[in-house]
Amino acid sequence: MPDPLEITIQANTTAALETELAIAEQRLKKIALQRGEHGILIVRHAPGHYLATLSEQVPFGLTREVLA
Repeated sequence: MPDPLEITIQANTTAALETELAIAEQRLKKIALQRGEHGILIVRHAPGHYLATLSEQVPFGLTREVLA
């Protein structure tokens, strides 16, 4: 079963990528608000391939995007 705190995003177009990233961020934000801890970390592994997760490395209430 996939971890609900990790969302893999793969997209072939910029529009699809923006949509999928926004959906992932909203899902994780909902969980973060319920827990009251951790921010959202979005890691770009390759063009069109991202991983979004809650991370204790990111302060609560923030979203950080990094390159792998």
